Amino acid sequence: QLFNKIINDKHYQPKKNTVIQLAIGLELDLQQTQELLGKAGYILTRSSKSDLVVQYFINRKEYSMVAIDTALVDANLPTICRY
Repeated sequence: QLFNKIINDKHYQPKKNTVIQLAIGLELDLQQTQELLGKAGYILTRSSKSDLVVQYFINRKEYSMVAIDTALVDANLPTICRY
């Protein structure tokens, strides 16, 4: 439902973390993740440490939000999920 809303509703603006969570949940590769983020007006960049962590895990096909958030905490960066 959320995926459909992101793709088809021009007025819906999800948060970047929401789109990342969806991409991780769908186990999208990096190109697919960038395309989905692009539909929502975002992109993963090399200038953002948080984005680099997310890209690292996606490139290794490790789709655990817990592992990603743990790596972000270890790097003193904000987590993707709110617990």
